[in-house]
Amino acid sequence: MIHHAGIGTYIRNLLPHLQLHQVPLRSSIYTLKEQIEFSRKIPPCDLFWSPHFNVPLFPIKAKKRIVTIHDVYHLDHPQSFAKYTYAKMLYRKAVEASARIITVSEFSKGRILHHFPQAKEKITVIHPGADHLLHVEPKPIETPSSFFLFVGNEKPHKNLSLVRKVIPNLIVVNGSLPIENLCWLYRNAEALIFPSFYEGWGLPPLEAMSLGCPVVTSNAASIPEACQNAALYFDAKSPEDLKRALSLLPEKKEALIAKGKERSSQLTWKHAARQHAEFLL
Repeated sequence: MIHHAGIGTYIRNLLPHLQLHQVPLRSSIYTLKEQIEFSRKIPPCDLFWSPHFNVPLFPIKAKKRIVTIHDVYHLDHPQSFAKYTYAKMLYRKAVEASARIITVSEFSKGRILHHFPQAKEKITVIHPGADHLLHVEPKPIETPSSFFLFVGNEKPHKNLSLVRKVIPNLIVVNGSLPIENLCWLYRNAEALIFPSFYEGWGLPPLEAMSLGCPVVTSNAASIPEACQNAALYFDAKSPEDLKRALSLLPEKKEALIAKGKERSSQLTWKHAARQHAEFLL
């Protein structure tokens, strides 16, 4: 998971700032093998922090447990009864076994408390950083002379199909591109288009903002909380509203770039790590 986008970005950028003993696992996430590995590899400790809700279901020798729950997408939008049932078990264990819970947005906090109101007294919000690409040297990649950018996977809630209906010159990055090329795309795109129906936080818009790329995004879930007044918003269900937002881009572009840099500069991994350290103690 640490090598993936999204939650992997969260883990990679927090760990250098925290003094923790890491327990790497080889098993696939959400599997029985993962649970067996938890039992075998986690040593006796004063504190066990899980950076995702795939927590140990079997007892471990930790005096205190803390978990980060980024969202409850698997409960809000279940893909199947079996997946929902297993996710519910993991989430419940994460909530009940943890002395404290970290989440990444007020939106996610609200959704967690909707499913687990008993978590109210032990949950706090810590926003992730957005400065991890600032010192990456961009590497050019062949593109059309003018293009829009989509960064994310193609799961239904990412809503890529809506953008494809509206924008022909779209470049889609699904996580397999070297980070140097991604930074170049952010710096040269007309805008990042982020049409998601559901996010616990949403890193791509803030990554784009940090590198001077305007953001046109849906107004769903946590996204307005993350982007604030630094983006153009549209209804994720409406191609026509996306067209409306795009029509405003030429006159708003410079202001969006300035506001985006200001917003992203407020979110650093050093500050996020300091908040985590205070909360973990």
